[in-house]
Amino acid sequence: ALGDPSEKVRLNAIESLVELEAIEAVPSLMAVVQDDESDLVKRDAVDALGRMKDPQSVPVLIGYVEGRLDTRPPLNAIWALGFIGDSRALPILAKLREHEDPYVAFHANEALRNLRP
Repeated sequence: ALGDPSEKVRLNAIESLVELEAIEAVPSLMAVVQDDESDLVKRDAVDALGRMKDPQSVPVLIGYVEGRLDTRPPLNAIWALGFIGDSRALPILAKLREHEDPYVAFHANEALRNLRP
């Protein structure tokens, strides 16, 4: 269902995978973050990866944040990196602590607290 042409079906599939704790779907969700045409579907997939807490998704989430540094980095991806708690996120989160947007800086600090309580 993650490849369905209907955005609504893809969104429902993402939520269902999280509710089922379908960790085996993490690679498919990572592909959604990288390739889906819908920003809404990508955002939900980022949230799902954070909620699943699978460390294999960290490089994709870092890439997702890095790809949006020129605009406003996505707060949900920053949250997801902190929630997963993998130290590979330290460099990007440390960089975001100094971001001009106070919300981005705040979320980066909160994510870092989760990595290093």
